[in-house]
Amino acid sequence: MDEIHQHIEEIRREMMRLAGEYGFSDSRVLTKSQELDRVLNTYQREKCKLKEQKYPAVIHLSLSSITGPAEFIN
Repeated sequence: MDEIHQHIEEIRREMMRLAGEYGFSDSRVLTKSQELDRVLNTYQREKCKLKEQKYPAVIHLSLSSITGPAEFIN
């Protein structure tokens, strides 16, 4: 996991460097931001997989299954 954290930090630093040089709306910054998003999403998916492997008996419930259908009060 340390390698992924280092990779995430490298991308973030490069994105911030580009933003400082070209501004936050520059296409290079946006491209780097999208790359960071992809890496973070992959990291999060892998982290969830590991958690599910560690705790397979945990039941995942949605909020609506706990509270029932939404009710509107006038």
